[in-house]
Amino acid sequence: MHQSKPITASRFSRFARRILALSLTGLVLSGCARFRIEELEPRVLFSAPVVRAEASNPGEAIHLQESGRVPFNLPVRPAVNASSAYIADPARNLVRVFNSGTTDVPESLLTGPGAQAGEETPRIAVKLGVPGWIAVDEDDETLYVQSFERDTSPVNRSEQPIENRPSNQTSIIRQMASTVLVLDVEDSFRTVGNLGVDGFDTAPFPEILRLIAEEDGVLHVLYRGAAPAKQRGVTAPAPLILASYRRGELLSRYAEFEAGVATAEELRQYLVEWENIVPGPGGAFAIYSVALRQKSSYDLISRRIFHRSGPEAAPVELLRIDDPADYFISSRPDGGFYLMNAEEDGSRILYKTFSPQGEYLNNRLIIFPGLRASWRESFLGLDGRIFSSRLYLGKFELYEWN
Repeated sequence: MHQSKPITASRFSRFARRILALSLTGLVLSGCARFRIEELEPRVLFSAPVVRAEASNPGEAIHLQESGRVPFNLPVRPAVNASSAYIADPARNLVRVFNSGTTDVPESLLTGPGAQAGEETPRIAVKLGVPGWIAVDEDDETLYVQSFERDTSPVNRSEQPIENRPSNQTSIIRQMASTVLVLDVEDSFRTVGNLGVDGFDTAPFPEILRLIAEEDGVLHVLYRGAAPAKQRGVTAPAPLILASYRRGELLSRYAEFEAGVATAEELRQYLVEWENIVPGPGGAFAIYSVALRQKSSYDLISRRIFHRSGPEAAPVELLRIDDPADYFISSRPDGGFYLMNAEEDGSRILYKTFSPQGEYLNNRLIIFPGLRASWRESFLGLDGRIFSSRLYLGKFELYEWN
């Protein structure tokens, strides 16, 4: 009869070392996945000519205004899908519509009354007001345009900050209460409705910060509510609100919350700043970013990321961050989220991917080639696509990173 060998101390030691080695290997592989960096390459989606403000063809070309060689009155962030790109031009009361590709001429111009439109490009009349933020769904069915009025009262240009100076001597765009025009792209940009805080034809939004479009007529609006009354001579910041709508009807509204944000001692000691709220698909959940800062210096103490599965659901803390360079940038469809970390010199941005449980998964890196000062803004959509705009060699360009 075969008799098994007794487990001696030396055999047990070898066995334990093998188990430990396998465990360490697993940890190393997990760590490698966490710190793996995928470097992305830029691809131009479209390129539009830029001319100085006194040049001709104001509709076809983007007019650049400068003060001490510093450009301002540049287009608001473009809205992009697989087939089209839209650029709002608040200074000239129009929206440029581009097909995909590096064309220099827009396919058409959406123009309101008094717009400085071009001679050659087809114009489509839409009561835009002054266009601000814009968004479009992926199937290019619905375009959403923030619309507010222009203040035509005389102003003193020399007293205005560069970025707020008007396009001409007697008009200036003011960020004021606004609504969102809902336009049917397939029906020649027919106006479907005018969206306010509680749905179509209701009170305007006090201050819109971002528009995010989804399929099936869903639009998310991040805005600030009415500012609270002064307390002891100090006005608190207006509350941050994320509202979701489907075809003009309110679906959900996520607001700031108190429970679990910070301890009573932290609330006494630090300033609480609500930085961002980003929706999940259809508004099924929302991811919040809240910062605790020193009251005297505004230095970051902690940035906290919360998940909320409904407007009335209890918030769940996913992550605490103490690196001030790590910013919450977007949610992921599965309930995870992205952070971004930009180099101080503006040469690169690292996008960090996290799971729904707050586990650090992997990284994507974009490195800006050429003249760094030519790159204007980078942004990330709910689908994880990364875009950057650039002002370079007389062109306003939009890139996607793949």
